[in-house]
Amino acid sequence: MLSGVTSAAVSVSISPGSASLVTKARLQFKATVTGTTGTAVIWSVTGGTVSSLGLYTAPAAAGTYTVKATSLADSSKSASATITVDSMTGANRYLGTNGMDSGSCTNLASPCRTFNYVDSRSASGDVVHVLPGTYNLTSSTCIVTNTRGVTWQSDAHGAATINGGGHCLYMWHNSGNSGYLKIFGFQFTGVQVSSSLNSFGVLLEGSQGNFEVAYSTFHDFGSSSATNSFGAALSPAPWGNSNYTGRTCSVHDNIFRNIAPGGSFLYNGYSLYAICGNNGGDADPRIYNNLIYNEGSIAIQTWHAADHTHVYNNTIDKAHMGILVGIGDQGAVDHALFDVSNNIVSNSYYGIYAEDGSGYTLSPNSTFNNNLTFNNTIDWAYQHSGSHLNLLTCFRTANNISGDPQYVDRDTGQYALLRRSPAAGKGVNSSYSPVMDMAGNARSEQPSIGAFEPEHSDAREPKKLVKVQKALKVED
Repeated sequence: MLSGVTSAAVSVSISPGSASLVTKARLQFKATVTGTTGTAVIWSVTGGTVSSLGLYTAPAAAGTYTVKATSLADSSKSASATITVDSMTGANRYLGTNGMDSGSCTNLASPCRTFNYVDSRSASGDVVHVLPGTYNLTSSTCIVTNTRGVTWQSDAHGAATINGGGHCLYMWHNSGNSGYLKIFGFQFTGVQVSSSLNSFGVLLEGSQGNFEVAYSTFHDFGSSSATNSFGAALSPAPWGNSNYTGRTCSVHDNIFRNIAPGGSFLYNGYSLYAICGNNGGDADPRIYNNLIYNEGSIAIQTWHAADHTHVYNNTIDKAHMGILVGIGDQGAVDHALFDVSNNIVSNSYYGIYAEDGSGYTLSPNSTFNNNLTFNNTIDWAYQHSGSHLNLLTCFRTANNISGDPQYVDRDTGQYALLRRSPAAGKGVNSSYSPVMDMAGNARSEQPSIGAFEPEHSDAREPKKLVKVQKALKVED
């Protein structure tokens, strides 16, 4: 440490806090040092290269890497960003708020303007880089992207906002004989609530499924009224030949906040409504590392053709219902299997719930392990063909606990855990446990429950989470 510098006063932050890139792509990082007059940093990286000015170049190999900025004044203080690098098999295309819809959209200096135009020029394997800015949709520019196998990403997570402005029944829609879409790093808001049909933020219905939605924020959707026609902020629901196809999906590392805020109902108004399975030889669906708070209906619900779904390490606070895994109605699979583990549900009416009906029954081999519930009116329940049963005695359950999760500061949306949290180190480590937490910290062999590993003392100084939310938060 340099002379005259007080270690406790020095703090380092990095922006963006997370990013998605293709191999050999570049992204500029910025480090901010406070508490000292010496604001220089030393940059380092676990894969790829980073210049002395923070310009990162992704390596040729796909993987997850970390860029780190260390204070030159105090080498004990640093900040890190997590970068997901995917292999590039198609073309890079670019979309910007000041672009023009012409040509192939492959020139960063002259991007195209609308999602639908870029989709019409895209092919499987392409990556569409959505440049920073706010994309205000109109009734004629509601997003429809039906080209199979395209990755849509805001390279700096949270820098591109999609505002439906109440104009779109579906702000982003995929359908037909399509699938394998990836949607990374956006802000979504402004869903329609006055239609006679259920509206959605992002509705993915391509029959081939295999959707991945990650690193995005969905906020301020719907209203407190149980009669509003808002369906869900996000719904991966593969559909073909007039039925749900039961193909897979992955939903992770997203924030959902103020969804149907102030509501108290159980139909529509969901944060996540997932209808995914493992048909077609697909990998099992996974829902993990999501933070959901201020939800007036159900935070996470599975239904219809959902099966073999793993719901892990989500943090849910102040919902009418935290998690509902269930089957029923069109496309339902008898004896569907679910795995609900390492989740926190707190300060809600219902905690974790299972339901079946319409002549279908959940598999008794479904597991509910190592979850933490706190201050819910009803922590656990199972509605079986209209009868209310004890979930904890009807399925395989173990090591579920109750107790104050000890969030850093839930009033300001900071849901990292303090080290004294009863959730610390109490999760189950399985092949479906995420290896990183939502803030990009590596999980240990004995992972914690919830979306975040504890990383702070009782001083309540949530550096990493602040970093994540700065990258994702927009002005309301």
